[in-house]
Amino acid sequence: MKNIERVQGDERDAIILSVGYGKDCSGKLPYRFGPLLTEGGERRLNVSITRARRRMTLVSSFDHHDMNPDRSRARGVELLRLYLQYAASQGKILGDTGYSGIPLNPFEADIYDRLTAKGIPLLPQWGVSRYRIDLVAQHPQKPGCFVLAIECDGASYHSSPTARDRDRLRQQQLEALGWRFHRIWSVDWFMRREEEIKRAVTAFQAALKRVRSS
Repeated sequence: MKNIERVQGDERDAIILSVGYGKDCSGKLPYRFGPLLTEGGERRLNVSITRARRRMTLVSSFDHHDMNPDRSRARGVELLRLYLQYAASQGKILGDTGYSGIPLNPFEADIYDRLTAKGIPLLPQWGVSRYRIDLVAQHPQKPGCFVLAIECDGASYHSSPTARDRDRLRQQQLEALGWRFHRIWSVDWFMRREEEIKRAVTAFQAALKRVRSS
């Protein structure tokens, strides 16, 4: 058993993360979140929630609805609220804080431009740590509901067994949470761009139908 300040460098197949805060006897949630209130608290929490290789179990006596985002400007507290929301949605809702700020390479940027021109609402470089996704397609009527992960794989990916193994495990983990994946290979994109655009649009439409029927 460790607190969030002592998990740096640790990884386990399965982790139980217990939120050690709760409501008082009057039913109110005091905003005494310890290290999450301090500068860098969001990094400590981020480390904690990315230590599980296969399964993370979250235990909390309150949910994101109990947290008022206007009560604290601490980034750690906001990340906790968003993570509770993410867990409650079983990995389907990440909010608007997943954008990593990492710029797209020319291959990814070309795909982004072509697919957004086809009406697919995309968010680039979404997520954190090893769970970052090149492009994420949102539901057009449900902001924050992500229906398709689009991975853009170049030549270096083909020649790197480590990268392939890492991405395969990550995809399995995210698919277990309900994500759908679509891959675009650089060779196919440059040789058959229009065909690849059609494939991506078809995958997006299929993902939308799956959401509507669920």
